[in-house]
Amino acid sequence: MARKLKNKSSQSLITEGKQNQARKRKKDDRFDLPMDCSSKKNDKFLNQHERRSLSTNQPIKWDVSTAVTTEILQDMGVSFLKDDLSLHSCQEPEPTPHCISIAELKVPLKVARGPTFYSSINNDSQANTSLNSSFCGVADDFVLFRRSKQEGIFGKDHLSEMSDEIILHILKWLPKSVLARCAQVNKRWKRLAYDESLWKRVDLGKKHLQPGVLGQVIDRGVVIMRLAMSEVKLPIFNDFSLALKRHSCQRCSKLQYLDLSMVTVPVEGLNEILLVCKQLRKLSLEHCQVNSDTFCHIGVNTNLEVLNMAMCKGVTSEGLQAIIFGCRRLASWNLAWTHLSSDCIWSLIHSLPNSITHLNLSGCREKLLNEDIAVLVQQCPRLHSLDISDATLLTNEALNAILKLQHLQHLFVSRCYSIPPAHYLYLKNMPSLKHLEVFGVLTEMAIQSLRFSLPHIEINRHLFSTIARPTTGIHRTSIWGLRVRD
Repeated sequence: MARKLKNKSSQSLITEGKQNQARKRKKDDRFDLPMDCSSKKNDKFLNQHERRSLSTNQPIKWDVSTAVTTEILQDMGVSFLKDDLSLHSCQEPEPTPHCISIAELKVPLKVARGPTFYSSINNDSQANTSLNSSFCGVADDFVLFRRSKQEGIFGKDHLSEMSDEIILHILKWLPKSVLARCAQVNKRWKRLAYDESLWKRVDLGKKHLQPGVLGQVIDRGVVIMRLAMSEVKLPIFNDFSLALKRHSCQRCSKLQYLDLSMVTVPVEGLNEILLVCKQLRKLSLEHCQVNSDTFCHIGVNTNLEVLNMAMCKGVTSEGLQAIIFGCRRLASWNLAWTHLSSDCIWSLIHSLPNSITHLNLSGCREKLLNEDIAVLVQQCPRLHSLDISDATLLTNEALNAILKLQHLQHLFVSRCYSIPPAHYLYLKNMPSLKHLEVFGVLTEMAIQSLRFSLPHIEINRHLFSTIARPTTGIHRTSIWGLRVRD
């Protein structure tokens, strides 16, 4: 009885030992297999021959699909070895103390650029043998190589093959600030970027110009320039002292249309600009400080046709005479609110050239008299526009003298309170008159009655005078009807 119990206990121990071994095997398989792969999926990657080789410590032979074409492998950076190389020629290296077993890593074996195999190995010797044979197989089956660089076209300079005319046609669409940067590339680009054809029109309105910048722009052959409401710092030219000594033969700009309205610059800087301008045709100095040298520089421009000096400070009788005797082609002149004295008005009226067709003398208030208007009509019989607003001492005698102007089209008599309202009815005898501005003089009912009596004249359509002004209305990209931007 005791012997039977002993045999049963030994058999139970053997059975329990087998169960423990089975659990241990399953545990090792769980660590060897990936977490997201089942045993069924693993069978797809391992065939019987590979399982036999792993269990008998044989080297792994990689199975490479021949369906992959050679071109695809070359794009991947790998290629086949010749068939005479055998996987068995790779001897198994002796394990070293630095070798790490698969059981210690507890992660699946994965080799880059080759098939991936997962195996269950129960001892460290089998792990070392499989790892070494795997790397040996990779070394025998695949060779990495560097692809030859294809000759690219990124460093080729296409502009060097183009003619100067084509490049200039491209550069003309760039802003002036970009052209200045292009000039820093090389000598050829500097020559092309500073070509005069690209700098005919320049708009520097509302800009802050550092010393010497404006002089560089003027020297590039600018013809039309707008500097309205800009701030210019001295000096205008870096070599102004040399130009001052020999300006007659050394430097002469090509500026013909220049707008300096409300520019912030000292009178010395203004004279420095006008010193090199001898071909001006239209000039605006509205709200600028001037002196006797300024008038002398203006008088040198014999082709000057339009001059805007509204609200200028420092106007003198001698300066006006310098302009009158130098600019005999002057046709449009704006002297509004320049606070002319009686002597200036008398000197101006008696010496105006008969070429004047547009004149603005508004703001004279108590300085402009009826006798001055009578002389003005005799001196300038071809007047088209006349602005004598805010002349409080003018009476119906001045209006009678104005009736003699046969070409007059636009008349400004706003706030001339001494002229009787009924006297405006005599303007119907002027068939050339098209516009009449009488702001601040007549009531609304009187204006309606006047419009009924003068049907061919538009009354109170223009609040501000446009005589000699470079810009009117909302147009800020042109001066005197000329574009300042390409």
